[in-house]
Amino acid sequence: MVRGTSRRVIVVESPDTNLFEQAIFIVRNDALSKDGVTAQQLVDEACRVARSYTRSHSTRRPLLRCGSPVFWSAAGALGIALGYLIAWYIMNPNGMMSTYLDLPQWRLVMPWFCYLVLIGILAALTLIGYLSVKQMLRGSAADALRPYVPKRVKPMLIERTRWFHRLSFGTRWNLRDIMRHKARSAMSLIGIVGSMILLVGSLGMSDTMNAFLNLYYDGATHYASRIALSEEADADSRARILKEYDGDWSASVSVQIEDKTVSLDIYDTAHDLVRFPDESAAESIV
Repeated sequence: MVRGTSRRVIVVESPDTNLFEQAIFIVRNDALSKDGVTAQQLVDEACRVARSYTRSHSTRRPLLRCGSPVFWSAAGALGIALGYLIAWYIMNPNGMMSTYLDLPQWRLVMPWFCYLVLIGILAALTLIGYLSVKQMLRGSAADALRPYVPKRVKPMLIERTRWFHRLSFGTRWNLRDIMRHKARSAMSLIGIVGSMILLVGSLGMSDTMNAFLNLYYDGATHYASRIALSEEADADSRARILKEYDGDWSASVSVQIEDKTVSLDIYDTAHDLVRFPDESAAESIV
């Protein structure tokens, strides 16, 4: 702060505007009284001092600083590489899915609409980020340093009841804060609901798969192999194979029920190799 009105100052644009917008030099009272010193020379000297100070005190910015495009590009490339490695670890001839599937070719394929989905997600996130800071960008840097002042909202209808005033201070504060920041509250609610869906789905999928495998392999099927016969096989060949392997048999035929064509499966379970669980899956009906 410069006190008084009798001092002369020189205002110079800062060479480095990251921290300072202007450099202010207070001129001595006897500066212009010296022989050969003009006002333009004082301005030139102030500019020289400002430039030399900037060169001697400026620090080189790191290439991978947190807010630089290079940092986010590197992070995006790392995420793509990590996603590809995880997908290849799952989908390869020696991966986890090879236990359940036998494919002629193991290669990763991304449909064309996935690129559109990724572009849409990036555009939506960019728009959300812009809308979040749009009001802040309209002001100056000094306005951004000021404390946040909550906007005034209309009192809720519940505030007119006696029950509301019996609540604790924290509860009343949270209810008012929800109504004051509706968008933030909605995004938080959507995030919590989505996270719970993923959590319950991931844990429930494992339980469902274990229950299905237990029901199918332990409750319904009691055989180790299955022989498929072609339609050209005659009755004598089928009877000979049944007698040789001493197993149960089944046949499928297409039938029409009203306007629908369905597959009718016929089973002979004399050796108890195939069972049919009931609706509750508590027991198997032979």
